[in-house]
Parts: sequence; structure tokens; C-alpha cells
Amino acid sequence: MEKLLDDSTANKILIDHHPNPSINAVVSISDVSRSSTSELICELIDSIGDASLIDHLISEPLYAGMITDTGSFRYPSVSSRTHDIVSLLLKSGIDHSMVHSNIYDTNSIDRLKLRSFAVCNKMEILDHYPLGIISLTKEELERYNFQKGDTEGLVNVILSVEGVKIGVILIEKGGGIKMSFRSKEQYYVNEFANKYFSGGGHKYAAGGMSELSIDDTINKLKSLIPELF
Repeated sequence: MEKLLDDSTANKILIDHHPNPSINAVVSISDVSRSSTSELICELIDSIGDASLIDHLISEPLYAGMITDTGSFRYPSVSSRTHDIVSLLLKSGIDHSMVHSNIYDTNSIDRLKLRSFAVCNKMEILDHYPLGIISLTKEELERYNFQKGDTEGLVNVILSVEGVKIGVILIEKGGGIKMSFRSKEQYYVNEFANKYFSGGGHKYAAGGMSELSIDDTINKLKSLIPELF
């Protein structure tokens, strides 16, 4: 979609909750304090007096966007307003359990084996810093018949370890290393990802890339860890 949007000469409207959006739009609605773009869209519909038009066909994708962007409503960005909007969506008659199940309860055996391998064999919790790392090579991904989305949320498993404040996952893809950072409490990762790994994002959730080998990327990351603490 990115290339189609970039090449299009049509006027663009941006609705986003990420910091520093880069799309050149004639109208921009951007608020990083909102928990998700879905929340912003609901607020926009409500603000123009059309909340009554939100039926289950509209509510389902908006609800899906909210639960995935908020970690099922557990991230700090969730507010009372977030739950007010969820209440509005539920009133449209959606089956919220089905939406959640369709997103989180459709694991293949290969996906579960890959995630088990990553946690049991590739997760490293550092001795002197509350930070954990998982790295997966292209060969390891292929061993478990990797499909897009199989590592989604895996970085949060690192963050679920007691005492860990920052989790980083490194995935070897094509000619580079894709990185995902997650954190909590007073530890922010977006500026770090931007400064050293050509990335960025939210304070507690950011991404990055490296053109080094996966081992060299891990070594670079470890050498810079003191800056995070």
C-alpha cells in the first residue's frame, strides 16, 4: 500500500496516533496520546454526529485495531475514553469474543513451535541490565515454515519476564535485520531506536533496522545498552 499511496496524486487525509507522521496530507488528524488510530477514527465519527451509523461491519475492524494496538487494553495509553469508545462499539452488536479469538487463537503448530524455540533456545536475559533479547536467523525461521505474523507479539513475551523492563527482538529478513523494541515504566525506546537503528515509534513501542549481520547487530545493541538505563 505504501507505494500506491506515495505515487497517488489524490489529496490525502491522515489519521494517525504515531509520532512524527511523514505522509504529506491536506488534512492531518494526529494525536499521540490516543491509544490507537481506531480510537481516533471513532472520535472523528462521533464528533461529526454520526455515531449512530457505526454498525457491526464498521465496529469489528475498529475493535480489532483497538485490541491489537493496546495489547488487549493493557498499555499505558489506554484511558477511560478508550473504554467509552469500546462501549460504543459493543452496542453495535459485535461479537467481541469472536474478534479476539480470530486474532489470537488461530495458531498453527509451526508457529507455536517457532515461538517455543525462540523462548527456550534464543531468549537471553542480561545479567546487569533488566533487558532481554530474542534473535532469529533466516535459517531458523525457515526451519519452522515461517509465515508473516508468526513472531507478532513475541517481543512482549520478553517483557513479561519478572524484572525485565525492555525487550528487543531481532529478525533476519532479506538483506537486513528487523528490530522491535518494547519497554515499560520510565524506560523509553523510541529515541534510542531512531538514533542508532534508523527507526522510531512510540515511547514504549518502537521499531528499527540494521544492515549489519545479526551477530554484529546484537553486539552493537549490547554496547549501547547503558544509554537506555
